[in-house]
Amino acid sequence: ERGAQPADLHLRRHRWTTMALAAAGALLAACLLPGALLPPLVVFVGLWFLNGAGQALIAVSSATLLAEHTRSDERGRAYAAHFAITHLWWLVTYPSVGWASARWGAPITFTALGALCAAIAVVGWLATPASTPAHDHLVE
Repeated sequence: ERGAQPADLHLRRHRWTTMALAAAGALLAACLLPGALLPPLVVFVGLWFLNGAGQALIAVSSATLLAEHTRSDERGRAYAAHFAITHLWWLVTYPSVGWASARWGAPITFTALGALCAAIAVVGWLATPASTPAHDHLVE
C-alpha cells in the first residue's frame, strides 16, 4: 500500500499469514474428515481441489514469512532449508499414509488425518499470540 510504513506492512503480513495458516489448517481438515463417508468421485475431486488450495495457502504463507525475516543475501539458503525440511516430512508422511491406508483403508485414514489436521490447526491457533511481538524488520 502506498504511503504505508515498512513496519506497518510487516505487521499486516504477519496478520495475513496467521489467518491464512489457520484457514489452511481448517480447510485441510474439512477436506479430509468426510473420507469415512465415501463421497462420490465428483465430491472427492472437489475436496481434493480444496485440499490443494489449503496446501497453497500454507506454501504462500511460509514463503511470505521467510521473505519477511531474511535478508536478500540469505534468502536462497533459507528457501533451500525450508524445501529440505518440508520434503523430509513428506518422506515420513507419504509412506506412513500409504501404510495406514493399506492397513485400515483410505476412508478411515483420510478421516483420521483430517482429525489430526484439525487438532494441529486448533493448537496452532491457540498458541499464536494475539499480537506480533516486536522484532527487527528485515524489509529492504
